Amino acid sequence: MTEQSESTTARSHDAGIGLVELLIYAMLLAIVSSIAGSLLITGLTSQRDITAMGSATSRAQVVVASIEDGVRTASSVSVPTASAVGQRLVTRTGTFTTAGVATWECRSWLIAPTGNVYYRSAQTAIAAPNNLSAASLAGWSLLTEGVTAAPGSTAPFAVSGNTLSVSIQVSAGSDGAPALVNNRISKQSLPTTSGTGPSTC
Repeated sequence: MTEQSESTTARSHDAGIGLVELLIYAMLLAIVSSIAGSLLITGLTSQRDITAMGSATSRAQVVVASIEDGVRTASSVSVPTASAVGQRLVTRTGTFTTAGVATWECRSWLIAPTGNVYYRSAQTAIAAPNNLSAASLAGWSLLTEGVTAAPGSTAPFAVSGNTLSVSIQVSAGSDGAPALVNNRISKQSLPTTSGTGPSTC
């Protein structure tokens, strides 16, 4: 009787995993795989959004830094009436020696309806391009793309006294929220408004 019992027990242990156990394991594996896949997709999507937002922020900083550099030491800052080619910002910006001698140049930024931002500097007054063709934009440098006036603002630029307000948003595409810019840039007190270069811009 003992030998038969031991033989039966051995066969029971050797029977392996039954169909029910296999089904349970398969279901658990499917659940775990589904959760892991969902977490992976969420992580990749979040990383893509963060990367897009970081790129938009960097491009916004390029535009703002360029404008700040032109406005800080400007003797004049103006925002001409918007036209079919977009909204312009114009400054007469000086660079000064340690002795206070100034060299002036005209600088202009253009936010086109396409969202492109262009920049140009010259020793003479800068006229708006006739259109946005490559020929008309000769001499202008492309700073970035995907720029529009910030939500709630009527224009990207506004001048009040010695202060320029910049209200723009830079698109992150379909992968993230845009970078918003609402900056106020004030002109510095200048040692002189005379010197070499254009007298007006």
